[in-house]
Amino acid sequence: DWGKTWEHSIRTDIEIADGNKEFINPTLTPNKNTDYGWITVWAMHVAYLEISKSNPDAVVWGIYDAYKTRDTGKTWEQIYTEKTNDRTFGSRGLDVTYVYDIDFDPNNENMIYVGYDDIALWRSKDKGKSLIKLKQFESDPYLNNDAANQVIVDPDKPSNIYVAGTGNAEDIGQLHEVGNIYKSTDYGETFTKINNGLPNDITQLELDKNSNKESRALYAAIYRNSVYKTTDEGNSWKEI
Repeated sequence: DWGKTWEHSIRTDIEIADGNKEFINPTLTPNKNTDYGWITVWAMHVAYLEISKSNPDAVVWGIYDAYKTRDTGKTWEQIYTEKTNDRTFGSRGLDVTYVYDIDFDPNNENMIYVGYDDIALWRSKDKGKSLIKLKQFESDPYLNNDAANQVIVDPDKPSNIYVAGTGNAEDIGQLHEVGNIYKSTDYGETFTKINNGLPNDITQLELDKNSNKESRALYAAIYRNSVYKTTDEGNSWKEI
């Protein structure tokens, strides 16, 4: 009716909370008409919108991502990733973040771990054709939508994964980045923090491959501080 009244065309089960932090709200699912890809942490912003000149039923919109309708907005689909199941995604070539680090399982050529900026830690079980965001980093307040700077697979125990990551601390009243170090003993299914006593601003992590295989030595670089070392896989750290 030429703009006299408006209705909401895009409906998802993504709910905004705490500024731009998002979570999946299953109670919104019955009204959902919009699929989404791997970008959920930046909300469904519309920076461009274009109606097809050859088919007025088709509309494309997006900002970091891209969505399309073929039925004048009754339903929408994301068109920037290949979605293989609820949590696994493959790239179609439109990637708006970048990789900080990659490491490989020495016993399984299909297993790859990727540390991204903005979207933290992902794992592939098919040589990188598709990736899944590891659950630990969907809920961590530092890494939910920030960086996994360093990823290390223990060459002698590939089930053991070490990750150093940073997140923007403005949300918790600090004007710098904060960081954690994590360890997994089950190929990334679950992680525990191993940075007790370390300062914030953890930016890099290295594993001494010649150290005791049962009690690894690790080195952590701390921005604006120093270098710290552990010889018991993160149970205790010493400034060096």
